[in-house]
Amino acid sequence: MSSIVCATSKARGPSERARMRPEIRFHPLAEEDLDAIDDFVALHSPSGARHLVERVERVENAVERLSRFPDSGRRRDDLAAGIRTLAIDRTLLLAYRIEHDHIVILRIFYAGRDFDGDLREDSLEPL
Repeated sequence: MSSIVCATSKARGPSERARMRPEIRFHPLAEEDLDAIDDFVALHSPSGARHLVERVERVENAVERLSRFPDSGRRRDDLAAGIRTLAIDRTLLLAYRIEHDHIVILRIFYAGRDFDGDLREDSLEPL
């Protein structure tokens, strides 16, 4: 039985749903993306730096949502097998893959960045 819970799952109660939620893992490139976003905002928009906390909170909320509804992102098999993307408030794009018992956040892109090449199969090493 898979531990991935989707919107159509018939779990019996909140505690069972919580137990069945898949673990979320961040690929090292996703961690680098968060650092790069921080650096960009701090360097190019000092006034925008105060909104950085809000952006991080939006990413955290999206990740929590994915743990409940892993299939909610848009399928992007055209980029690589199993890739899904989830837009976060028009400023961030989260790319992830559902694995056997966990979800891997592969990359986090900021404000319209051209991400197609960064998500090709040969650019993402497994964890």
